[in-house]
Amino acid sequence: MGTKRRYGIRERLTLNILALVALALWLLALMLLRQSSAFLAAEQQARGRAIATAVEKALGPLLGGAPVDPGPRLEAVSGLLGSLAQDPSVQALALCDASGHAIAAAGHGATCQARGEVGAGSYPVRPRGAAPARLTVIFSSQDSSRRAAYAHLQVLAQVAITALVLVVFLHLLLSLVVLRPVRSLVAASERIAAGDLDRPVEPGHADELGDLAAAYEAMRQRLQQGRERDRVNIEELRAMHADLLAKEGELVRSERLAAVGAVAAGVAHEVGNPLGAVTGYLAMLRGGNLSPAEKAEYLERTDHEVARINRILLDLLNYARPPRLDLTAVDLNALLRDLARHLSTQADLRGVELRLELAAGLPAVRADLHRTRQMLLNLALNGAQALAGRGTLTLASFRPDAPGRAAGVRVSDDGPGIPPEVREHLFEPFATAGKGSRGTGLGLAICRRTALEMGAVIEVGTAPGQGTTFTVLFPEPGAPETPGPAAGDPQGEAPAA
Repeated sequence: MGTKRRYGIRERLTLNILALVALALWLLALMLLRQSSAFLAAEQQARGRAIATAVEKALGPLLGGAPVDPGPRLEAVSGLLGSLAQDPSVQALALCDASGHAIAAAGHGATCQARGEVGAGSYPVRPRGAAPARLTVIFSSQDSSRRAAYAHLQVLAQVAITALVLVVFLHLLLSLVVLRPVRSLVAASERIAAGDLDRPVEPGHADELGDLAAAYEAMRQRLQQGRERDRVNIEELRAMHADLLAKEGELVRSERLAAVGAVAAGVAHEVGNPLGAVTGYLAMLRGGNLSPAEKAEYLERTDHEVARINRILLDLLNYARPPRLDLTAVDLNALLRDLARHLSTQADLRGVELRLELAAGLPAVRADLHRTRQMLLNLALNGAQALAGRGTLTLASFRPDAPGRAAGVRVSDDGPGIPPEVREHLFEPFATAGKGSRGTGLGLAICRRTALEMGAVIEVGTAPGQGTTFTVLFPEPGAPETPGPAAGDPQGEAPAA
C-alpha cells in the first residue's frame, strides 16, 4: 500500500533511539572517564602517601636523632629509596629537607622541583627523632598511561554493553508494543480500502493505538452501514430511472405531437383565412351577376390570396429545409445603407422617421450576404409595422464589448413594445406580435435560425410603451460558431452574447 519505503518505522525509531542512547552514553562515558582519571590520580596520591609513610617509619632507626650528614647514614637512606624505586609504578624518589635541597634520591629524573608536575607528588616525612623533610615521588608515565588506558577500556566496554542491552530491549519493546499493533492497523486499513468491510478490526490494548483500532472499527461499521444504504438507494434509483425513462419517452412523444399540432394549427390558421376568402370570391364569380369591373376585382383579390398562401408555404419550407450558406466578407455599414434606401420606398414606412447610425471603422464580418439582408429587412419591417405610421425606426451598427464578437447591428423602434406573454414565444413559428400583424408568423423564427446558422446571436429588448430593440451580434472571423437549438426546435431561446 502506497509507495515503496526505504526505511520503516522500526528502522527510523531504532535509529532515533540509537542516536539518543549514543548521546546519553557518550555523556556518561565522558563523566566516567573523568571519574576514572580522578580515581587514578587519587590512587597515585594514596600510593605516594603510603610510600612516604614507609620512608618515615624506616628513617627513624636509620637517622637515630642525629643530624643528617653525607656519611654512612646517608648511604642507608639512599639504599632505602633505591629499593622503593624498584616498584614499576615509581620512576624516581627524592628526599628533600625543609629548604628544598635533596638529601637522597633514587631513580631517573629525581628532583625536589618536580612538585606540581603531572604524575608527581610531594609528601611530608616526619621521622621520629629527626628533622622534618618532604618526599617527592615521580610515578612512571608508562605505568600511568597503561592504567589510564585500562580504566578507559573498562569504561568503554561497560558503555558498549549497556548500549547493546538498551538497543536490544528497545527493539523488542518497539516490536511488541508499537510495530505489531501498527502492522495490524495497516492491514485493516488495506482491507477497508479494498472494500472488504466484513472482517472486523482486531481490538488493541488500552492505549492510544487501542483507541485508533477502535476508531478504525467504528469507521468500518459506518462504511458497512453506508454501503447497505447505498445498495438500497441504488436499487430505488434504478427503479426510478426505469420509470423516468418510460415517462420521458411518453413526454417526448407528447411534446412532438404538441409541436406538430402547433405548427399544423398555425398553418391551418394562416392558410385558412386566405383560403376562405378565395372560396368566397369564387362563389361570387360563379353567381354570374357581376359586372366586368367587379369580376376583374374579385379575380385580382383571388390572385392576391393565392399568392399569400404560396408565400406562407414557401416560408414554411425555408424554415424546415437544411441551410445552404454562402459565407463571404460582409460590410455591415454598406449593407445598412442599401437597406435604408430600400426601406424608404416601402409603404409601411410612410410617416416613420428612418435613422441610420453607423460606427466608423467597423470590421467586415463573415456572413451570408443575402440571408443577412433578409434577416435585417424582416426585423426592420416588423418594427415599421409596430409603429403604424408614427415614430422613429433606427438602424445602427456598433462594436460590441462581448468577447468573440466583431460587430453588431441594432434595429430599434419607439413603438408600443411587445407584451410579456408574446415575448416568451416570440421566436417560435407562427408567433406574432399582435392581432393586426400581416406576416406569416415565421419571420422571427427564420431570423433566429439564420443568425444561429452563421454563428451569430439575436437578442430582443422590449417593454410595454418603451419600444423594441433587436440586436444581432456577429462573430469574429475564425471564431467557433455559437451552438444553438435545432432549426426545427420551437421551444429554444436565442443564446445570450
